[in-house]
Amino acid sequence: MPTLVDATADMLRMRDGVRPRIGLDTNCVRYYLANERPWADWLEPFFEAATSGKAELFVSTVVVAELLAGSYYANRAHSGYDPELDLLAILDRHFQVVDVNATVAKAAGRLRGSFLPGDKMVLKLPDAIVGGTSLALDHSLFITNDERLADALPDDRCLFLGDLAPAWLAEQFPTPCLRGSAAVSPVQDGEGVPLWPALASPELASIKLGRAVPWQRVLHDGFIAAAILGVPCVVAVLEVADGTSETEVIFWHDGPEATQSAGRLVNRVSDYLGFERRTQVIRYPERQVRLLCFSSLQRQRELQDRSDWADKLPRKKEVDAWRAYVKPLIAFSSLLGISNVPWILCEQGIARELDTSAAGSFAQSVSKLFGEPDAGS
Repeated sequence: MPTLVDATADMLRMRDGVRPRIGLDTNCVRYYLANERPWADWLEPFFEAATSGKAELFVSTVVVAELLAGSYYANRAHSGYDPELDLLAILDRHFQVVDVNATVAKAAGRLRGSFLPGDKMVLKLPDAIVGGTSLALDHSLFITNDERLADALPDDRCLFLGDLAPAWLAEQFPTPCLRGSAAVSPVQDGEGVPLWPALASPELASIKLGRAVPWQRVLHDGFIAAAILGVPCVVAVLEVADGTSETEVIFWHDGPEATQSAGRLVNRVSDYLGFERRTQVIRYPERQVRLLCFSSLQRQRELQDRSDWADKLPRKKEVDAWRAYVKPLIAFSSLLGISNVPWILCEQGIARELDTSAAGSFAQSVSKLFGEPDAGS
């Protein structure tokens, strides 16, 4: 898979000595101006190329109108503030603004009337005008994060930001989020989690073992359970640091048969530690909750090749595989960074400790990317 740097470098390469002429959709300009990550990071090379004179950036007057509308709305409570001054100055500095003339109108009409998935005209007129502007001016490239508009435009002339997601995700996780490269070995000796626990709590899938059990022993049983289910799982091991109290194990998995929500487990962990989110204080510092996160990107990719998903685009399959793979991290991201909650990533039979600070930053960015709020926040 090409890296993110390789992908953008190829798009910015001069063709026949001509600088790339790049049009941007409203969402892309908004990401960059607001420094919304990770999208702003992906767009940075294009803005740097424009600043250094290696590329030209264009926007439609429709983009200006949409940005101004958003700015006026966001600043509606700021009496006396004129949002146009700053915004228009920034746009003038970075872009050539293209009017909606007759040529653009014709291109927009052709685009909207010809893109008919399901034999329906689905493009909104403003989107058709923005895309039509790129076609009318024969831009080298048009960048958008609107998948429908991207599908309407020629593949060789349009970059859908979502297509950059897999390369970015692979660069960010898991290796940069690991605490060293050493693997953690499960322990098979001794009695672990019973197969048919009599004291299981149906509300939280919680099992109190009645004795202290090393978390490495629970890790062994967790690998077996995760392999049987074949879906992302999290096992929370509630214990006391000195190993003198009974161990409690709580099991969560991502599936229709799940008995609890991620939010309920987050609350249970917080209550056990006496964690106060506002002050970041832990009332019971002798307690610890180790989260064993079982997930496999390889497994999720294999699931995307199911026959009932045969019509799904390859890019959609890869993003959906990543979405499922990191779902436990997103679901429990509010527990990342708590000192008494170490994480172990368990994948393809290998367990490694996560750097919760790095993993927390990644989870925050990937939550925005997938548009999914984390639990318990």
